Parts: sequence; C-alpha cells; structure tokens
Amino acid sequence: MPDDRPVPEAVRAVWQHLGEAWDDPARHDAFVALVAEHGCYAWAAARYRERAGDPIADRQLARLKDVAVDRLLPPSRAKKPKSLGVVRLFGVLAAAVVLTLVLGFLYLSTCDSGSHQPVPPPRANWTR
Repeated sequence: MPDDRPVPEAVRAVWQHLGEAWDDPARHDAFVALVAEHGCYAWAAARYRERAGDPIADRQLARLKDVAVDRLLPPSRAKKPKSLGVVRLFGVLAAAVVLTLVLGFLYLSTCDSGSHQPVPPPRANWTR
C-alpha cells in the first residue's frame, strides 16, 4: 500500500545535500532522523535503493529499516527480554542438591560406625 502523503521539502533538501558529502556519517544521521520525524520511510528507502551496491547506501538502508521497525511496531510486539526467573530457580535448586550431596558424603566419610575395629584372629584350639 503506497503512502500518498507528499514528502516534505526539508527531507528532499537534505537528500540533495547528501550527494555533496556522501561519506559524511553525520549527514546520513540527520537524514534518517528527519525521515523518522516525518514518517517518509518508503521514499527514503527508495532513494537509498537507487544506489544499491554502494556500501554506504546498503548500510543506511538497513539502518533505515531498523529505525522504521522500531518506530512503527506497537510496543506489545516488540521483543521482550527473557525472564531469568525459571533459569535462576533451576540454578538455585541444582546448587541445593549438589550441596546436600556433598555434605552427605562428608558426613558419611567422618562417621565412626564401629566397624573399623580390627577383628581378632580366631583362637587356636589347642588341647593339652
């Protein structure tokens, strides 16, 4: 669905000045900011596509797409960071199990069950 809104003259003028110093990142930053302000992403993308193959144009086209997606997607569709609650809970439980096992083995290794006494040899049955 094409956007029927006219492109503001200020946006067109900044695009024209980009050609004078194409390698100047500050000019591209100003252009992208102005495009975002006026919402004429399709027009700006078409201008950068006219220079397809140019590394600066390709990079700016990708940047323009990122800005447009960030501005146009509703916040509910934006990616939310994953909750660490389940991961943290699993880590705490795993640490508790390991600690319990280590303490249990230490306890068992220090217990004196009385079975460590040497067994006396059987008495010889000597008859006199």
